Parts: sequence; C-alpha cells; structure tokens
Amino acid sequence: MNNIVLGREEKYGISPQIWTYDILRTIVNGIHLNFCNTAEGFPFDFNGHTFTESIRLFMCGEWSNNTEDHLRIQNSILQERSSWACYRFVTALNCRKIRNDFPAFQLQWMLFVTWQKCMCNADFRRMLCSVPQCVTLVRDKTGDDYQNATFWGCLNVERCNREKKLREDFIRRREGQDPKEWRQKLKRERELLKNVGEWRGQNNMGKILMICRDCLIGGNKPPIDYDLLNRSNIYLLGERLTF
Repeated sequence: MNNIVLGREEKYGISPQIWTYDILRTIVNGIHLNFCNTAEGFPFDFNGHTFTESIRLFMCGEWSNNTEDHLRIQNSILQERSSWACYRFVTALNCRKIRNDFPAFQLQWMLFVTWQKCMCNADFRRMLCSVPQCVTLVRDKTGDDYQNATFWGCLNVERCNREKKLREDFIRRREGQDPKEWRQKLKRERELLKNVGEWRGQNNMGKILMICRDCLIGGNKPPIDYDLLNRSNIYLLGERLTF
C-alpha cells in the first residue's frame, strides 16, 4: 500500500499480475471483479440512509453544500431507479451546480465511500479480499471520454486502435461469409490482442480498491485525509458530516 499514490500518472505493462476490470462482470482466474461503483447487489447503509450502489453516495458529495438546491439533488440521487438514471437525469441536468471545490476532495471522498462499502457489505468485502495482494487492479475505461478515462482508470490506446482496425477489416471481408462463422473468427482475433500495448492513466479507482484490499487483509484502516473532509463541510441530506 505504501507505493500506491493517488493522483499520479501510471504505466502498466501486460502481465498476469495486472488484472483489468470494466463495467461488465469480469472474471479472472475464477474470481469475480464486479468492482464498478455502479454495480448492483452491494447495498450499504451510511449515516442512516441506504445506498444501493456506491456511486450514489459519491455523487451526493458533488452536490453537498448546505443549500435547498443541493438537498433536492441529493434526494433525486437516492430516488432514481438506477445509477444510470442518476447519470442521465441528475448529472445531465445539474452538472453546472456541482461544488466548485469538489476536485479538491473527490479522491479522499471516493476512498471514504469505498471503505464504507467495504465495512458495511460482507459480499463486497469478501470479493475484494479474494484478489491476491500481488495483483494490480486496473480500471479499464475504454470507451469513456479521455479525461475521465485516464483519471479514474486507464486506457490501452494501442489495443483500442488495433481492435478498431480489426473490426473494420472484418466488416469489409465478411460479405458472403456465414455470420456465425464470421463472429467466431472475430472473437478469436480479438483474443490475440489481449497481450497488446500497455495501460496508461492515473487509475485512481483501481488504486483505491487496492488500498482497501490491503487494509482489509492487514487489519488496518486506509489513510483517509479526514481533516480535508471535515474542512470541506460536506452535507448529506441536510446533515453536516463529521469524520
């Protein structure tokens, strides 16, 4: 954990000890890597409220001033039917109302939120602890906008470009081929790209998960900057949080 630095750009080569996960239910060596903040099935309680996905608590931090407007937005976050609905109907309508100082404490807030999820949901805790400590978790943000992708996760640009070219080539050559056979060929070709390129980005979400994993296994607490969170005056559903 000592060599994990949040906010620092990283480069990861292709290795059996580099495990990438994305929004899908990734399985590596029989271990589920269902670590996305939008993943359902890991609800947890915090400060008297239930959060069905950890992204909802994180999003509440974006609109956490002591105002009626932010209180309304937080209530909308908890009431939406899914985390994706939160993105579509809450973020899209209120992105300009996010706290101006949120970037100053968002990493520590995400670390705090993820640790609450670890503490309060045994299934998530067991899944995270099942990942060997020799493994580096990398959040694959392929498909996201570049700035967001390289902040929370990493991109493998070479693989992305080669997969794009591969799909284009197959589309040009598929005329007259059996669709099922064509899809199988494409799948085989894509499998060969697993060892291509390298991962680049800050990988802050992967790092936060590894910090929590190492603390759970070692019986320690993560180095959350509680002073920063206290100074940030974070309000949750009308109540100022104290850390």
